[in-house]
Formats: sequence, C-alpha cells, structure tokens
Amino acid sequence: MSRALPVLVALAAQVQLVPGPSAVPADPLRLEGGDPDDHAFARAAFGLRRGETPDEAVLRLGLAAVRATDRFRRVDGELVEGGVRLRLDPWP
Repeated sequence: MSRALPVLVALAAQVQLVPGPSAVPADPLRLEGGDPDDHAFARAAFGLRRGETPDEAVLRLGLAAVRATDRFRRVDGELVEGGVRLRLDPWP
C-alpha cells in the first residue's frame, strides 16, 4: 500500500480542483438593435447554434435568411472573433 501512495498523490495533483471555464459554449450570435422579439426572429432565421463556428458562407446564408423574414428594414452582419455580429433595423 505504501508503494501506491506516491502514485495516488501524483494523480491527485493533476486533478483540477478549481472549476474551469463554463462547459456551455459562448453564444456565437451577437445582436444589436431591435427588441427581444426581433432578436428571437433573427436567431431562428439565422440558424446558428451554440458551439458552431461560422464562416463567410454561413454568414451570407444567415443574412439572406434574416432578410427574407421582411421583419427588418435593414440587416447588416460581420464575422467577429468566435461568432457573428448582426445589426438589426426593424420596421417602425
């Protein structure tokens, strides 16, 4: 048993006792403008899920989908670190 003690101590030292970053990935879709209902429509239309990493093709397709809802006068978007930023200008 005494020979196993150093091994157990070494293994225990490798265990992370302090919680690390959240296991839930950050929201990749950042929305500006509009109200919570507008944000819900834009999120549903864009179709980007948590944990997905968007690229130019995803951005173009998502922008087209949000614009097709005709809920917004103008929709602009850009790729940002780890996601997409959408600027929404809803109809009055």
